[in-house]
Amino acid sequence: GSSSPHCPSLAPCPPARSSPRGARPQGSAVASGVATGKGATKRLPSPPPPRSRSSQAQIPAPIRSLSLRTSISHPLSPSAVPRLSLIRMSLVPFPTIETPPISEVDMGSASDSSTTTVRATVVQAATVFYDTPATMDKAERLIADAAGYGSQLVVFPEAFIGGYPRGSTFGVTIGSRSAKGKEEFRKYHASAIDVPGPEVDRLAAMAGKYKVFLVMGVIERSGYTLYCSVIFFDPQGHFLGKHRKLMPTALERIIWGFGDGSTIPVFETPVGKIGALICWENKMPLLRTALYGKGVEIYCAPTADARDVW
Repeated sequence: GSSSPHCPSLAPCPPARSSPRGARPQGSAVASGVATGKGATKRLPSPPPPRSRSSQAQIPAPIRSLSLRTSISHPLSPSAVPRLSLIRMSLVPFPTIETPPISEVDMGSASDSSTTTVRATVVQAATVFYDTPATMDKAERLIADAAGYGSQLVVFPEAFIGGYPRGSTFGVTIGSRSAKGKEEFRKYHASAIDVPGPEVDRLAAMAGKYKVFLVMGVIERSGYTLYCSVIFFDPQGHFLGKHRKLMPTALERIIWGFGDGSTIPVFETPVGKIGALICWENKMPLLRTALYGKGVEIYCAPTADARDVW
């Protein structure tokens, strides 16, 4: 447990090896303490006598034992005993963070007597590109068709109003943008809608006219920035709110901004708690967990992806 007076580290020094009788140890020092060299003989000082138990007891406890406490007092500076300095740093306790208790949400079960059946229409349709008024007219026709089938909820694709520009590059390469691409983006920016705004008011009127909950994918314009958003309406013709896509996928990032996480709503309605995530967001576990934590019951996933996985 104690350290050797010749070994400054916390670990004990290894035992010295004894030499065979009559053999000269390696190096220039002989066993009697006389150093020899070419043409010179010099007597080395005798090693200090071993410390008694009483002198060892005066060595501070942190040096004699590895059972260290967080409060260490030692006359040597940390630079003189580097291991002591590292141990002192490693023994600083982590701060305790107080977190609120986790609330549990009862999602019910299929056999629950309170389970409600909701008739929903999931629209598979394309935008009239660069023509938002024509796209709005198309949306109303599709909502009317869905209501004719008795639908209570109508869900449109990602970016239905404003359009999903599949295959477009907007003339962008690393370090370069073409004039043609800039004009293409100007038209795309003009096709987006303000939220709230005139198109939002018209969509709210459609939801009220046909008595449906409406979940609509739009390209939202906010100044010079565009967001891929989904907006919600109730059958009374009220705009409920929006969700902005948090993480545009791949090259979507050259045209769309990033949502800041402040718009992840779940709306409590007579048919259930409605929420939505957009396309690739549905592969983000923590974002889905945010919806689950709010008790989402009708989980909408609008996308413009035509692959079978959807």
